[in-house]
Amino acid sequence: MDEKQWAQMRFPEAEALILYFTASRYCIPTFVHTMKKLKVLIVHNYSARRATLSRLDVFNALSQLKTLQLEKLTVSPLYDYFSFLESLQKLSLSLCEGLGDMSELGRDEFFNFPRLSEINVDHCSDLEKLPKGLCFSNSMKKISVTNCHGLAKFPDELGNLGMLEVLRLCACADLTELPASVRSLRKLEFLDISLCGRLERFPEGFHELSSLKKLDMRECCRLKPVSKTLGKLPSLKHVICDKKNEHQLICEANSTSNFTVEAVEQAFSLDWLYC
Repeated sequence: MDEKQWAQMRFPEAEALILYFTASRYCIPTFVHTMKKLKVLIVHNYSARRATLSRLDVFNALSQLKTLQLEKLTVSPLYDYFSFLESLQKLSLSLCEGLGDMSELGRDEFFNFPRLSEINVDHCSDLEKLPKGLCFSNSMKKISVTNCHGLAKFPDELGNLGMLEVLRLCACADLTELPASVRSLRKLEFLDISLCGRLERFPEGFHELSSLKKLDMRECCRLKPVSKTLGKLPSLKHVICDKKNEHQLICEANSTSNFTVEAVEQAFSLDWLYC
């Protein structure tokens, strides 16, 4: 679909726009720039292959946008336009590609949104490193990066996110360590590192996560015994682990009376094919 196929319409009062399509190339409607009150934009591509977007310059006019969801797209061209989304609060990228190594993108570039409180990245297979600018938000409460098998490292500046409450790193197969600064996340309540098969240890000072209530560490096959570490977490209430670690953690829980242990069997399925 190209620009000429869109009718010239005006929606000055519209607050949400959902675009569902099946195509390899897709043009953002030109009338979007007239939607001065637009708060939610969802762009979902349902074709077998990812689509390339055009007319991305319309993002320049979306200063009031609060939620942006993109699915099955090539997203690298968006970097030039995201800086205009100053009101963005929630960003979701699913089954997108073109991200690669974004570590050199600084705090004044991509992901530097003053009001961003939630980011979800799922099945973005070529994502290698997240931008450092992600860690300079004063309002970030939730980060969910799942099934990104190329992600090898989190920014060392992660500990700057003083308001972060939820950190999900599920099924990041190449992730080998958590940054040492994670100890500074004093408001973190839920940490999910499940299915991170190369993760070997928690960083020093992990017990300083004074607000951590729930930890999901199932199928972390290389993670060294951590019962003494977990016993020092004052707010921990619930630990999810593999059967092989159940006895050790239950003994620690009984001695400290701090948390309950939920042991699960390894689950193998192809459900991700239908996401």
